[in-house]
Amino acid sequence: MQINKKILCDLVRGKNRKDAELISQAMNEYVRTSSKNITKLMKYAEIMRVSKVIGNYMEVLL
Repeated sequence: MQINKKILCDLVRGKNRKDAELISQAMNEYVRTSSKNITKLMKYAEIMRVSKVIGNYMEVLL
């Protein structure tokens, strides 16, 4: 399954505590893909107003 930037931002934006494992798995999958583009992900995260949370995940995973 390919994870894209919109899916990541939507997961984070609507997150509940029970979704933490799902978000973590999705972030790990995104980081492992060869088609990842962190710059575009962060720009989209800014638009969706989740850039701090996405940034925190990326700092840990990269």
